[in-house]
Amino acid sequence: MDIEKLIRDDSSLAVQQLADESLETTEEIASLYEIEMSRLSIKARIKSYLSILTMHNVRKLLHKRRDKT
Repeated sequence: MDIEKLIRDDSSLAVQQLADESLETTEEIASLYEIEMSRLSIKARIKSYLSILTMHNVRKLLHKRRDKT
């Protein structure tokens, strides 16, 4: 099975779920998700957990944004 395809599919689902949970647009979430995924994947040895870690970090970023307002 192609791990890169699984990661892309997971990413699409993750972005949609995060957008549904938040007040942000899908485009905004996709941008945050892409930035965070890139940052994490630089040093990642086990790529299958990147989506989970990225979702967690994007949620934290969104909570920080919300707390500032």
